[in-house]
Amino acid sequence: MRTVLCFGDSNTWGFDPETDGRRPWEQRWPGCLQRLLGLGYRVVEEGLNGRTACWEDPLSHGRNGRAMLGPLLESHFPVDMLVLMLGTNEMKSRFGLTAHDVARGVQTLVQDAWQSEFPPRRILWICPPRLVVIRAAWAAEFQKAGEKSARLAQCCEPLAREAGALFLNAGLVVSGDQLDGVHLTEAEHEALARAVAEKVLGEPGPGDEGPEGI
Repeated sequence: MRTVLCFGDSNTWGFDPETDGRRPWEQRWPGCLQRLLGLGYRVVEEGLNGRTACWEDPLSHGRNGRAMLGPLLESHFPVDMLVLMLGTNEMKSRFGLTAHDVARGVQTLVQDAWQSEFPPRRILWICPPRLVVIRAAWAAEFQKAGEKSARLAQCCEPLAREAGALFLNAGLVVSGDQLDGVHLTEAEHEALARAVAEKVLGEPGPGDEGPEGI
């Protein structure tokens, strides 16, 4: 039995902007991934609304992903594939980060994971799609997020290679702009799961076993 640990924010949690509730397990991309991978895999969903890679949110407690990842790797050890999908919440104007800052934040998680006492065998870094925030209540919170998020993938991909992680640009698979400009539709959850399944089941790529010496 191989374990796939999906570590992310509200899109991994399954936030549904049409109801402000949570999509059923079978509609969330980790649940879709479980169906696609079959009985030989155990997909663990660790999504949290508002989660960042490594930044403390002054308005929301407990959202720093860096504080949680190590214990989760130990809790679910051995992890065959760690899937990281973060970077959306760092686009909020209160953080004042550049796209490169956001990418470097996710890279710290990749490095932490390789260097932990219970490292995963492989890491997949997913860059979230561009933000096109259309929900009026969030407009001030995500000022200029569209411009920054449009540059995120080009910042993330070289850092993923440098850190020895596989990379997936979710923006090539889903748009994220059909509901509130942040969250995925049911069909997009399915599409993302299929793209992740290809990575999980594919031949090992460069760096799959971790950086040299890890």
